[in-house]
Amino acid sequence: MEMKCELMKKVGVDIGSRYGNRFKAREFVHALAETMRNDVKKLIERASFITIMADGSTDRTVVEQETVKVRFVSKGCPAAVLADLVPLEYAHAEGVLAAIVKGLGRLGLQMDNLADFSKPGPTAVAANFDGAAVMMGNRTGVATRIRETMPAVIPFHCVAHNLELAVLDTVKHNPAIKSFEQIIKWLYTFYSKFNAKNRRDVKAIAAVLDTEFVHLPQIKDVGIFPLNI
Repeated sequence: MEMKCELMKKVGVDIGSRYGNRFKAREFVHALAETMRNDVKKLIERASFITIMADGSTDRTVVEQETVKVRFVSKGCPAAVLADLVPLEYAHAEGVLAAIVKGLGRLGLQMDNLADFSKPGPTAVAANFDGAAVMMGNRTGVATRIRETMPAVIPFHCVAHNLELAVLDTVKHNPAIKSFEQIIKWLYTFYSKFNAKNRRDVKAIAAVLDTEFVHLPQIKDVGIFPLNI
């Protein structure tokens, strides 16, 4: 932050003397995040139905956390928004469900309201998780626990995870696909991690082909629809 502020001063931007440090930058980021979250809340309030999405992940300190998202329709287009990243106190179904409830609460979504069509706000109609037993188990999984309070919710296995499992099974039995995957992974590593010159080279190649180079994803990256505000 300090370096960027000094650079702005060099080009003649008057930023004053009170905000040129990382502590103020943190305040700005939190303020921007809260403003964006309020905008999303207003959109979700106008939605009729939502799908609850969640998946496990780890941060840089290898702390397990749950990524909680909400999917709905905004102005006729599907949208998926991040509700929160919630550290897990326990990795069992109850702990994951508690994290999901906490994440939904960040967007003003309460489980009681999501279960009742007559209450204000959207109604939960689906839950989208990976196929892990803790999420989709028939007896004590997260999806089963959600249906105990919201019987109308339809839980289903994430399409992207299903596709990934199918690809992994195919790779095991098809040497040509495995070789192709290894080549693509090598190209990704070469152009994304080695040095900036490699990235400049691929951008130059894209320009020759009249294509704008924006991002080089990994072979199994899955995108989501952007929010249409």
